[in-house]
Amino acid sequence: MMTNLTLLKQTKSIIHDLKIITPVYSDAMNYIQQLTDTGQFSNPKIGYLIGESGKGKTKICKAFKDKYPDETNEESDIRRIIYIKLTGDASKGEILKELYLELMGKTQPQKGNNAEKEKTIIGLLEDLKTELVIIDEAQHAMSAQFNEHGKTGTFINMLKTISDDSKVPILVSGIPGLESLRVMEGKNAGFSRQLKRRSFLPHFIRMLTLKETQKILVSFADKLEALNITADALKEPSIVCKFYLASSGAIGIISDLIQAALIEEKGRISINAKSIYNASKLSFEEFENPFTYNDRVLKIKLDGLKKEAA
Repeated sequence: MMTNLTLLKQTKSIIHDLKIITPVYSDAMNYIQQLTDTGQFSNPKIGYLIGESGKGKTKICKAFKDKYPDETNEESDIRRIIYIKLTGDASKGEILKELYLELMGKTQPQKGNNAEKEKTIIGLLEDLKTELVIIDEAQHAMSAQFNEHGKTGTFINMLKTISDDSKVPILVSGIPGLESLRVMEGKNAGFSRQLKRRSFLPHFIRMLTLKETQKILVSFADKLEALNITADALKEPSIVCKFYLASSGAIGIISDLIQAALIEEKGRISINAKSIYNASKLSFEEFENPFTYNDRVLKIKLDGLKKEAA
């Protein structure tokens, strides 16, 4: 028999994995598809998916990969989309290792120096008929100082070499600042010019509108109600406005807050205004927590955003 704690954990997992289609999501998916299509020509491009933390970059990248599942047949394996996510202080060797493991699905280390590993990666991309390489959280491959002998220059050269030689487009995804790879100045201008010729214009994930936030919350509520969980609070106008202010247009923050607000009460999983407020206190300082605003303050804050947008 499933315990309430297990059910709560599973419900949170369902909310975490829920893919909600919004114009922001569709625009990003279209951008990635257009980038992928450049692999059909002689000049595959390098693209940039840029957004603040929580804007849904990783979910979008993984959703695109899911559109093209791996294939295995008697003749060969096909890995159309290769996805890796960088962490920490990612060096060229570490990036090549992650690419190799994703391509081969093996845990043993790849042999050879970086140049030999790079050549192996290029061969595997060709053999496995890869159509796009996605490098998520790519800012981890950038050094604090842009210098041609440092990590950033090495990263740029690796992107150029792998894409040029394999004829496979590459998407780098990360926080604002990553797009600066294309516009370095001084002694690094040559690097940027070479990269820029191979690049799509960056795609910036924009902030959700209030109306889009409302639709997202309705989608979450509908999913919860399908699981026999009352979620009327997510449809209340004042709650919608507070989510809008709290999330800064980031769907990841909305999802995280809903997961945190799910509670087990009297043998049932539920979410309500009180549980949302309690969950918000773990994420926001009291003075900047939209879920503490009364109607007057809420209106002032929303009017302020409208003026900024105008």
